[in-house]
Order: sequence, then structure tokens, then C-alpha cells
Amino acid sequence: TASTLRSMIIGIEITLVVAYLVWNYEVWFAAIVGVSLAVYIVFTVLVTNWRTVVRRRWNELETKAHSRAVDSLLNFETVKYFGNEDYEARRYDETLAASQRTAVMSQQSLNVLNAGQQVIIAIALTLILVLQDWFAARPRLLQVVRRAFLLYTIVFIGWYGLAQLSVVHVLAFAHAVTRDFRWETFLIDPM
Repeated sequence: TASTLRSMIIGIEITLVVAYLVWNYEVWFAAIVGVSLAVYIVFTVLVTNWRTVVRRRWNELETKAHSRAVDSLLNFETVKYFGNEDYEARRYDETLAASQRTAVMSQQSLNVLNAGQQVIIAIALTLILVLQDWFAARPRLLQVVRRAFLLYTIVFIGWYGLAQLSVVHVLAFAHAVTRDFRWETFLIDPM
């Protein structure tokens, strides 16, 4: 599939970059880049898996709250006849409160993901900057490190990450156009 092919291409690119760094420069430099990238990927996968569980739970609770509201409105005569207004209202309120808690958790999980990724990049950059004296004695290596980090930041995190987010927005727009158009569709969290 396309995702397998994309993963293979990214793996080949990473291998080539690390091999180039080992071949032309010190091993520790390749180690910093390789370890930071590995930690970044593992962290992103773990937190994204956790976020997926939270998002699914939120979607389930939203669906449950919506169906309870619709059922109560459609069957209002039966609910009123049996005096179950308080029961139905309490049931709906409980579901809505759980949905709101899960929505907050979903946003918090996105914040954890973003902050963790930034910390990983900051640590890698700090390691490189701490070794600035060593780099200063090797101006060519310093230029390569700066360009490599800039390239990594712009290409991998910037374009690749935003391209995935753009795909989500395009799909949300297509869904909104083909179904009932609502602005809330565009305010959803991408994960």
C-alpha cells in the first residue's frame, strides 16, 4: 500500500543520511541525529496511539449523546406519559459531561504530543550547540550540521507534518460539501 511504500522511502532516506554522516564525519554526530530521530518517531507513534483511543472514545460519547437527544425528542410523548423527563435529562447530562471530559483529554493529548516533539528537537539542537567549540574548530562540519538541521526541520517536520494536516482538511471539506455543510467540521482535531 501507499503507507508501506512511504515508510520504506523514509527509512531509506534516514539510512542514507546516517550513513553519509558516519562516512564523512564523526560517528557521534550521526548518533545524535539517529537517536533523536528514533526517539522522535517512537514518541510520536506511542502518543498518537494513545490519542487514537481518546478520540475514538470521544466520538462514541458524542454519538451516544446525539442519539439520546434525538430519541428523547422523537419519543417525547412516551417520556412525558411515563414521567421520565428527569431520568432522560440526567442520562443526557451524564453522557454530555463525559463527552466534554474526553474532548478536553483529546486536546491535552495533542498538547503532550506537540510539546514532546519540541522537547526532543530542542535536546538534539542543544547537544549540537554544546559541541559548538568542537564545531568551530571544523568550519566545514559546522556548515553541514546547520544545513542538515535546517533541512530536517523544514522538510520532515514542516512540509511533511503540514501536508498530513492539509490532507485532513481537504477530506473534511469534501465531506462537508457532499453531506450537510457545517463549520464544526473544520474545527475538529485532526487525530
